[in-house]
Amino acid sequence: MQVLERISLAEVQQAVMALPERQRAALMLRKYQELEYEEIGVALGCSQESARANVYQALKKLRAIFKDEDDHEE
Repeated sequence: MQVLERISLAEVQQAVMALPERQRAALMLRKYQELEYEEIGVALGCSQESARANVYQALKKLRAIFKDEDDHEE
């Protein structure tokens, strides 16, 4: 079974809420509001590069969390 089939919405919400505030905000603006990195930078008061880095780091942490859960299931 693939990881995504075993992850509940509550688990995703919990993992997202555990992210550092700036990473969480950047991720939400990118994935749910579909803003461009420049727009995220303006909204968060940072550069476009910083906005991109925050989204990248948030996704990296989420992947690690759910990969770790998948490894424990095997």
